[in-house]
Amino acid sequence: MPASARPATEWMVCGATSNRRSAMRNTMARIGAAGLLFGSALAAQAVPMHVTHLWHMHQPIYYPYETPGTIDDNGRFNFSVQGVWDGDRIQCYQNWPAGAVGRASGHGASQMSYSGSLAENNKSLWGDYSGWGGNVRNARNNLKTSLGNSRLDMVGIAYHHSLMPLTSVESMRMQIKLHKEQYKEAWATGGAYSKGFWPPECAFDNSMVPALVEEGLDWVIVDNGHLFRTAEDFQWSSASSCRPNKADVRNGSSTNLASTWVGLQNVWAPTKV
Repeated sequence: MPASARPATEWMVCGATSNRRSAMRNTMARIGAAGLLFGSALAAQAVPMHVTHLWHMHQPIYYPYETPGTIDDNGRFNFSVQGVWDGDRIQCYQNWPAGAVGRASGHGASQMSYSGSLAENNKSLWGDYSGWGGNVRNARNNLKTSLGNSRLDMVGIAYHHSLMPLTSVESMRMQIKLHKEQYKEAWATGGAYSKGFWPPECAFDNSMVPALVEEGLDWVIVDNGHLFRTAEDFQWSSASSCRPNKADVRNGSSTNLASTWVGLQNVWAPTKV
């Protein structure tokens, strides 16, 4: 099964593409997303960067126009597609994230991306959204931080988990529009869509910015690896990424940036962060 089909927990760097839509339109070519500026440290300071936690949930449509149940009935694969939802995935998709933020206090909150195809599959297996999605709905709509924000922001995502930089602007916008329509029904938000966006596979390119702006999105999550690769002393490893492009190494060493690299323990982390 592809990695994208498994629930994942991520720590990501994010920030505003711009809180001012007019400013965003004027600076599309340079702002990128998540405060992602590959230029000088001064430029990085101009657009603040923030760190967030996100649960990424996705399952694809395994066979066109068929549900997991009918796929198995028709013998499309040599494994049970419906079995993909067995075990801990049920808890991942229905309960655990909502339960986690329910224990938070003060400013404590998190993000969750839920692809349209996953929610579509879930509905075919478990019925109406109000049943299996009830805990997520409650966390999104009723649990609030000390500032009145949702403790579980259901961020935007391409409906079918498409690699957006490889598609046209029209396709990008359609994927977001489809997700918006399902979003209202699945999470009972009354039409309020998140201002944040998770690009599938965390694949971001500046070419996505016009589509994100037109669809009313203000910020996008970008893998911290994009930033690590700009530092001269990044301890690159082929176990986790491609060799940094020399053209991107423009921010000096971590020492120059008043920072240091830290090795993570008891988790899969081939490089220091």
